[in-house]
Amino acid sequence: MKKILSLMLCVAIALTMTVIGMTAVHAETVVSGDYAYEMLTDGNIVITGYSGYDSVLEIPAVLDGYAVEAIGDWAFVDCDFLVEVTIPEGVTELGYGSFWNCAMLEHVSVPETLSSLGEWSFNGCICLTDITLPASINEIGEGVFAGCSALQMEIPDTVIAIGRRAFIDTPAMTSVTIGRTVTVIGEEAFGYLSDGKGAQKRTDFTIVGYRNTAAQRYAEENELPFSAIDNYVIGDADRDGEVTIFDATRIQRYLAELVTQEDIDLDASDVDGDGEVTIFDTTRIQRYLAQLSNLDGTPFE
Repeated sequence: MKKILSLMLCVAIALTMTVIGMTAVHAETVVSGDYAYEMLTDGNIVITGYSGYDSVLEIPAVLDGYAVEAIGDWAFVDCDFLVEVTIPEGVTELGYGSFWNCAMLEHVSVPETLSSLGEWSFNGCICLTDITLPASINEIGEGVFAGCSALQMEIPDTVIAIGRRAFIDTPAMTSVTIGRTVTVIGEEAFGYLSDGKGAQKRTDFTIVGYRNTAAQRYAEENELPFSAIDNYVIGDADRDGEVTIFDATRIQRYLAELVTQEDIDLDASDVDGDGEVTIFDTTRIQRYLAQLSNLDGTPFE
């Protein structure tokens, strides 16, 4: 009886769902064993519900002869018996809250074909410790890993955007390394815990990343510690590893507002160490190149 009621609930949810990025042919839900699914316009299917009780689950790549293309909104919501799940190759999208509150889920195997993580897809998976995102993922949406208390993970170099509250309430993470490719980080994405009334900033969280990138800006805006991974050469304004006349030109163009902060290494450009980038830093580089003085202002030998 419990299994029948569970399946009926999955079907009811499926009838009201909208799959992110997918278009269903119609609202009819088909039940196949422990799974419920709907047809998509491309002839593949989206799984919309699950009524089984397996703790270790390999989601099939094919159901009734149809390729599984997506896991729908709320498809595995509250499946608190799941400990390990394998999502098959061929699946490209996870829907909104697809694994919401799977409280015992520890391990998730993600296919290389996955390109979209639905918002809040793993929210509340408090035991999740093992998940590796493939290179095909370029965005981690809002709340995807919120409440994953035990989670520690690396952000793939292919990610360009991280959504609001994507990693809120993840106390096991005490730092995160964010690459140069990330250009957008949503509010309270890292370094916050919720208390039922709002979000409280953590005192034990560090952002690790490259200077003059979204990682450093996020750390500064949220007053979180920032640890730079990249070293710099004083005077190397264009980050090519050398101090040349092009560095002096880059500073001049920056002062003339012809290039932005993204196009110049401000730390390396502050040649005279006064905390500002000015025309005097350009002069210091020019004198160095003319062998009139060293970059620190001392006489050239």
